Amino acid sequence: ALAAKLPRATGLEDNWLKTWEEVDQFVAGNVSSQALVGLPNIPIRVLVPPPTSGTRDAMGSLFMKNGHKKLGTYSDVGKKGAKKLREDGAAIEVGENDNLIIEKLAADGDLFGVFGYSFYDQNRDKVQASVIDGVALNFDNIASYKYPGARPLFTYVKREHLEVVPGIKEFFKEFISEKALSIDGYLYPAGLVPLSDNDFKKES
Repeated sequence: ALAAKLPRATGLEDNWLKTWEEVDQFVAGNVSSQALVGLPNIPIRVLVPPPTSGTRDAMGSLFMKNGHKKLGTYSDVGKKGAKKLREDGAAIEVGENDNLIIEKLAADGDLFGVFGYSFYDQNRDKVQASVIDGVALNFDNIASYKYPGARPLFTYVKREHLEVVPGIKEFFKEFISEKALSIDGYLYPAGLVPLSDNDFKKES
């Protein structure tokens, strides 16, 4: 729906799909195991974060690239176009203000938006989450990575910096501590899914 190019057996072509019903028909016509799912005949309009956002990068990798793969024509050519957004108004960049996305979604029932789980969790009374491949968006499905949009958060540090950059060793020690990353930790209310007990055991 959002890719600038559609993968075809003969290569890539400009995305001409205008409605969700056309997306439904296109996918069903190109994936042998996919039947029509009954998407509505309404224009494709999706609020998306800017290119600087980690959520935008995850959207490209987890949804758009995987969408190309499911169509069976993902190749070196497809890799270049899979994450590139179309520029005809279907993908609407709204900056990194997730509150604004929530407001717009609440005001327009035909609009979709891409944003982090924490904002969905805080606004369940205003918006509805998408079920993807039959998997609902909830805490357990994110923690287990069953939800196709779930992703881990990686932080990196150069080993040599640990001893020379003031405070960095203490920062990482705090960041991976139980008081930060456990179910009772202070990062959970901020929107991060805590590490499981098994993950804590692996790291200790």
